Amino acid sequence: MKILAPLDLASTLSHHTSEMFSRNVAALLGEMLNEGELNIDLDDEVIAGKMLTHEGKIMNQHVLDLLDFEKEEKS
Repeated sequence: MKILAPLDLASTLSHHTSEMFSRNVAALLGEMLNEGELNIDLDDEVIAGKMLTHEGKIMNQHVLDLLDFEKEEKS
C-alpha cells in the first residue's frame, strides 16, 4: 500500500482556500448579476443572508444582535 500526499500539506492549504473563496465570490456575484446589471433580490435567501446594509438600514440579524449587545454593555 502506498499513501500519496503532499510533503508539506500546510503550504498547500492557503492556495486551495484562496481558490475556494474566489469561486464562492464569483458564484455570489453570478447570482447578483443579471445581464451585466446588479440585481439585489432580497427574497433570495443566499443574497439576503450576505447583505449587511441596504438603503441605510442594517439587514443582517447577526450584526443587529452584536450592536444590541454592545449597546447593552455601554449602559
